[in-house]
Amino acid sequence: MEKASSVVRTVVEAAQWAKTTTGPLRALLDGISEPAQFGRLAALSNPALPSGDVLRAVLETHWSAATSTAIAGAENAVREWLPSLRGFAPDVLEIDLQGVAEELRQAKESSIFGRSKRQEAAARRLQPYAPGAVELTPVAAEQALPSLIAAQQTGAAIFANISALPGIDVAAGWNPFRAGAFESVHAQFDALVKLTASARVTGTWDDAARAAAIAGELDGESARLVELAANWTALWTAVGATQADAAAWARGASLLEAVRSHGTPGCGTPTTNG
Repeated sequence: MEKASSVVRTVVEAAQWAKTTTGPLRALLDGISEPAQFGRLAALSNPALPSGDVLRAVLETHWSAATSTAIAGAENAVREWLPSLRGFAPDVLEIDLQGVAEELRQAKESSIFGRSKRQEAAARRLQPYAPGAVELTPVAAEQALPSLIAAQQTGAAIFANISALPGIDVAAGWNPFRAGAFESVHAQFDALVKLTASARVTGTWDDAARAAAIAGELDGESARLVELAANWTALWTAVGATQADAAAWARGASLLEAVRSHGTPGCGTPTTNG
């Protein structure tokens, strides 16, 4: 009973709080006609969501499928190009391979005196990444470099493509050829899919809710809206109400207007402190 009273009191207090809001948030709260809308509004206020134009892109209907396809394509490209590393550790793609190739070329064309040492010094830049424990010769390094450089350029293109995906962040220098490189990409994608699942309902009110979130009108209101959604769910469960019951009880008004007018469904209007 105490818990139920607390829920009712919170719902009534929230109805009064809604009267203090302004702009799009006030319009959205005053336009709620079913409890599920509280949850959708709370989801859109989640601070874990991106903001502005990025959020707009994430909320586009095609975002999920397009992003999933792009990530899968990038992973396929990595698998196809992995043999080009010729057994070298993926970290080799993070050094200046063009510089190593140029150093080898200059050493090869230099004076015969000390040429071999200069070539060996250039080849040693690849040694920490070479496969096995075999010492890397200048000839072997020269043979490996073209495919390593091509893989490096492919990695740069993959980095650019993944970085361009709305809602997906990868750090500067991210190497898609490293083991587990896509784990954070998948984690971000899966989290956004879950966070925005309820925000993809079509309709005038939901369109306005998305627009408000994109414009930052819900910033800083997440805790209040999450609590409001939870308490409305608890209240509806407690009284066993259906959507038809909500419509009959509200009598054409929004849910919060109905609470202010004639109390909570099945509970009357309790008094609040203050």
